[in-house]
Amino acid sequence: RYPQTGDGHAAAAASQTMAYMGWIGRNMAAKADTVRGIVISDGHDHRFQFALEAIPDLHHVELGSISGPLGL
Repeated sequence: RYPQTGDGHAAAAASQTMAYMGWIGRNMAAKADTVRGIVISDGHDHRFQFALEAIPDLHHVELGSISGPLGL
């Protein structure tokens, strides 16, 4: 069992994104399409990292890496 750290928000974001990906895959995407998910956040915990490693089409972008170029 992995240690319980963090507040669980990152794992919840991964779960919600995967649910959206599944819905898009079933209801909107063509069979040949690849559905990809992106989570933009200010950091993440090890549980989210495990999800990223297990789900090739789930991606993470650090908020800090895009906030400057977007003028945020």
